[in-house]
Amino acid sequence: MWNEPAIAGKWAIYANLFDACGKPSVSFELTIYFRRQNADGTFDLVPVQRVGSQLVRAQANGGAGSPLFLSEVDIQF
Repeated sequence: MWNEPAIAGKWAIYANLFDACGKPSVSFELTIYFRRQNADGTFDLVPVQRVGSQLVRAQANGGAGSPLFLSEVDIQF
């Protein structure tokens, strides 16, 4: 999420399991949203891609290991 307009281009999205907290695995879902302007000047967030995945305890690396590639998004203005 960007608080200011993102820089145009391709962005790779990764997930990294820092700590499994004693669990055997963790399931998660990445949802990519784009902002859509409505005719009345308000905005909606529109989901454009969903990726579900799972990381297992053995992949927990405290942030020091290789993350899992999930998707790539191409931001154009």
